[in-house]
Amino acid sequence: SGIFSMCMRMFSGCFRDCMECLPKPPAILPRTFSLLHLKGKRSENDGEHSSQSKKKDKSKDKDTDKGRFAFLGGIDNECVLMIFLMLVFTVFASFITNGEEVYLVSQATLHSKTLGVVWKPEGLSRMEDFTDIRTFEQVEEWSRSFLKEMYANTQCLVYVNDSGIYHSMNIEGAIATSCDNKNNWNQLVQRVETQNTGFLNTTFVRLTIQPACFVSSTGRRWSDGSPYVRATPKLEECASTRCTDVLSQQSCRTADGMSLAMSEISNITVKSTMDSTNISDRVTYNFSAAGTDLGSYNMNGGFVFSFGNRPEDCLEKLRYLSEDGWFSQNSASMVFDWITYNGNIDMFTKNMVSFSLLGTGEMRKTSFAQTIPLNISQGGGFLEAYRITSMVLFWVYFLLVAYFMVRYVLDMKNARNDEQFMDRSVGFFLKAWFGDPWHWTDLISLTISTYCIVCVFLFVMHKFRNDYEFRVDSNAKYEVPNSDVKKYGMAKAVDPQRPLQDDWYIFMQFESLVQMFRTILLMTALNSFFISIKVVKYFGKIGRIKPFSVTLGQGMARNTAFAFAMLMGMVGFSFFFHIIFGHVAPGFETFSQALLTIFNWIVGQYDLTELFEVHFSMALISFLLYMVAFYFIAVNMFLATMLNTYSTQVGKLDIKSAKLQSEKNRKSKMVEYPDKAMLSKDLKFEFDTEINEFIIMVDGVAPEGAASRAGIIAGSVLSKVNREKDKWKRETVEDMVNDGIQKDDRRGTITLIFRDRAGLHDHFGGNLFHKETGDNIKPTVKNFWVTQGAIASVERRLGEEDFAGLGKGAADSGEKADSEPSDDEAAAEGDDQGLQVGMFTKLGRARTKKRLERLLFSRWELCGQDGARVEPGKFWIDPDTH
Repeated sequence: SGIFSMCMRMFSGCFRDCMECLPKPPAILPRTFSLLHLKGKRSENDGEHSSQSKKKDKSKDKDTDKGRFAFLGGIDNECVLMIFLMLVFTVFASFITNGEEVYLVSQATLHSKTLGVVWKPEGLSRMEDFTDIRTFEQVEEWSRSFLKEMYANTQCLVYVNDSGIYHSMNIEGAIATSCDNKNNWNQLVQRVETQNTGFLNTTFVRLTIQPACFVSSTGRRWSDGSPYVRATPKLEECASTRCTDVLSQQSCRTADGMSLAMSEISNITVKSTMDSTNISDRVTYNFSAAGTDLGSYNMNGGFVFSFGNRPEDCLEKLRYLSEDGWFSQNSASMVFDWITYNGNIDMFTKNMVSFSLLGTGEMRKTSFAQTIPLNISQGGGFLEAYRITSMVLFWVYFLLVAYFMVRYVLDMKNARNDEQFMDRSVGFFLKAWFGDPWHWTDLISLTISTYCIVCVFLFVMHKFRNDYEFRVDSNAKYEVPNSDVKKYGMAKAVDPQRPLQDDWYIFMQFESLVQMFRTILLMTALNSFFISIKVVKYFGKIGRIKPFSVTLGQGMARNTAFAFAMLMGMVGFSFFFHIIFGHVAPGFETFSQALLTIFNWIVGQYDLTELFEVHFSMALISFLLYMVAFYFIAVNMFLATMLNTYSTQVGKLDIKSAKLQSEKNRKSKMVEYPDKAMLSKDLKFEFDTEINEFIIMVDGVAPEGAASRAGIIAGSVLSKVNREKDKWKRETVEDMVNDGIQKDDRRGTITLIFRDRAGLHDHFGGNLFHKETGDNIKPTVKNFWVTQGAIASVERRLGEEDFAGLGKGAADSGEKADSEPSDDEAAAEGDDQGLQVGMFTKLGRARTKKRLERLLFSRWELCGQDGARVEPGKFWIDPDTH
């Protein structure tokens, strides 16, 4: 519960940060998708329609998704949902993996007792361990030490009276002989590191041997020296594949010449028991056919040996194998596996150690321990709360994945129904759709998520997982379903071989569950990566992170091409080192290993001792050439390419930011419409009777329309239509919309320019120098006349006076250029005056400022009233000339 509360607090913090910092995700049809893929592919008849649809897209690109999923707030919530999905999935994955507990259990059941054992070989003074194994003879030495450790703590569970409780007792004295698994009052078990128990009835450790197939040599030249050659696949690890199929395809023998014909292989008798006069005392090897017979590891086929539940039985079976020569080249692979149960965490652990002898003589060793739960929502002691929470998180994850799947399909459907794709083929649309890499990542992530969910459902609904229980009482023990008894040809319940076959069936079911659980973990790991990539898509829009994300996006083609060129050069060097040094130096045995080795050289990990021993001068020269070419030149060029792309993108983003800030600070706002119908749908107008009946004001703005995105709100004042001030004006709003506002003949659109209404009330009747805060501000040219449109008007009047010979020269007026207003002051006046201001000289600006400074303190009156109130907009006219 504490972890769950912490996760919820983390989610709430992420939610706030996302809403404050993250912009809206890009439109479903990004610019590169809607325009780049269609460039130059439309006919001339489509050109006019295309230009119209592009303009419509500006008003539609954010409307297509807002209406859907309104209960989630539209597309604005997609980022939050994705972060929530990642959080849910991460916590769910951490709960089902139980990383620390699983690691500690594997250390106890596999590493300490198996991989950590040491022994002293005969005739040698040093000790050997698992890493020293190179031959099956060494495997025999290892198995003796390993099995001794595994069976060292064998105990007998004894039923105490009628309490239903079993007590563990060491098998000593009478207990050693009387403890029999056939009795309902006791059970032999094996304790591994005290807390992990081997619980099966007849088998604790199982061994599967796939015999190597040798056939007569067909080469006369070498037949005397090697009469038999190995037919078993030479380079395959037989421990993980089916190498027994060759037994039915060729006349196979062991290296000693013993026949392995399929008709005789089931009758091979242990040599030490062949001389027994009592046939029942003779022991034959059990051979399981691949894919059909129970017993072998992963049902790959081979000889199956159960080392039993007692230490003495284990040692006897090991002696049989040694005397019959299986710890030699007669074996292609050996797999030791066992299952333990830990009641403290209520989980089972499947352990495996394998050895595969290749045709080249190399010994391949693998090992793993996988811990899985059979109880999903109960048991597990202190882990029970985690299991319940994980199930709740799984269903939340399922719903989120379902939502994003529906969202993805609807996005594709809406994109397909877009005007630019309605007449196009499906192939053309899919090519354009998947031209966006984010659509690929979304599809891959959803596919992996779906597969992961299916695997979880299959694991939860697995019949064996639901039904299995191990009991000492034979009447309550797990029973193999009758259908599987017939399928695998198992013996009858009264047959002495049936308990052994039951254990083999349990081994097979655990192998199935482990494989399924490992698939879930693999899909979980892959999905974690792709979900993180999807979150990066949104976090890449944050201002401080955007330069890096844009750098990766814009420089992808250039960097990929350069990386490919580097790879081709490394391929050449890999072949060189593989051919020259691969036969003796480790790390260069194969081309792939050589490529990995020289890649490690670039990152600073290298040891040339083995190469120098082969050929000092060749190794030194080739190493220096490679490091100079790649470490000093290629890597630095690659970094320079990235830095150049980064600096270019940072410069572009700075320019874009400056432009956006400039647009934000502008007093006027512009919006374009393709036709009058779109305008009427988006905006409503009215006359502003409060201030001036000739002012056209916005009465209503459609939500999420083009005007709303441009920052136009109710109360904004219409200033110009198609750059014209007055031609569009009419006596009524209806006449203005229907008759006055028309398309621009040159542009083919309707362009409207609006100004903010703020300040107009002061201009026409309010206190000119008083803000809502009550603070008095000293009026100057910069904070007063600039906002009134006075600079351009006064300059225009001064120009007219000069042209008519009425004005005085700059020298007579005493106006100096050092008092001229700045360019920012003149430009801040607005779009309609800004161009005209630039037409006057610095001297004219100085005269204008001088005139305005005089007007600041010369309010004129007309008929005893303030001129500013009598003639709105004219209070800055010189009263001397009025």
